[in-house]
Amino acid sequence: MLRRLVIAALLAGVFASPVAAARVTLAPGITYDRQLMFTPHGPEVVHVLSAPKPGGLYALKPVLSNESLLGRETVTSMQRRMSSVATVGGVNADLFTPSDGLPSGMFMESGFMKTPPHPRRSTVGIAQDGRLLVERVQMLGTWQGISQRRPLNGLNQLPGPEGVSLFTPAWGATTPAASNTIEVALQPFPATKAFTDLTGIVTAAKPAGGTPIPPNGAVLVGRGVSAGRLASEAPVGEKLTVRLILRPQWDGVVDAVGGGPLIVQNGRPVFRALEQFTSSQLSLRHPRTAVGQRADGRIV
Repeated sequence: MLRRLVIAALLAGVFASPVAAARVTLAPGITYDRQLMFTPHGPEVVHVLSAPKPGGLYALKPVLSNESLLGRETVTSMQRRMSSVATVGGVNADLFTPSDGLPSGMFMESGFMKTPPHPRRSTVGIAQDGRLLVERVQMLGTWQGISQRRPLNGLNQLPGPEGVSLFTPAWGATTPAASNTIEVALQPFPATKAFTDLTGIVTAAKPAGGTPIPPNGAVLVGRGVSAGRLASEAPVGEKLTVRLILRPQWDGVVDAVGGGPLIVQNGRPVFRALEQFTSSQLSLRHPRTAVGQRADGRIV
């Protein structure tokens, strides 16, 4: 089962020469190559899709499986779903939790962020002018009720033992099952865009998880000491403002997905990206994907 969809290329096996290759023109400017390699670890097939620089008739876009952060869907199913609006070539993108399909890094679509970046891994950003940016990005957040600004620790992520997390309709119908939480519903509440004051009205407050997430709203979940602050500083009927900040600022980026590690930069291989992955993510033999951009802007 595969997770997210981007136009990209499946790259594997870099220490062997191809023994078979075929190139097919799929559409004007779009080609597909298939190479078979034999390596000490077994045979590997490399699929390469090359397309023009994003812009005009061509786009590089992320798509959520099931149109939701939770759940899994095959790439074939996702492509069929998108076929009514575009001719699509796609692969999976980012890592995800096998149990529920939640992305492990950023998912941003048309400027609206649904999950934050992983601060110790690369994120691929797609700018309005067709440039690809690959950087480590960090999200900082705040919430403010009737007192000072307080730290926001997560966006559509399972909350830890301490802090405040924001859950939007992209997560699903209700907040995660939990105990020892204070949960504050906001309605209406705008879509989550960085560097914007996102203000909503507190319509309800309750303990424990399973709080309904309004279709045009959101829910703040407080744990530990932060739960008490949320209860006292976000009374029903008051305005509450959330602000999401990205570092670096990433001006012009409208779409993004998590990934990593960085493997090529300015035409040179990167042998030690020093990004954080688990041993199971790195050591097992699994299909892997990559996306890159040539000097002339073409996407691979």
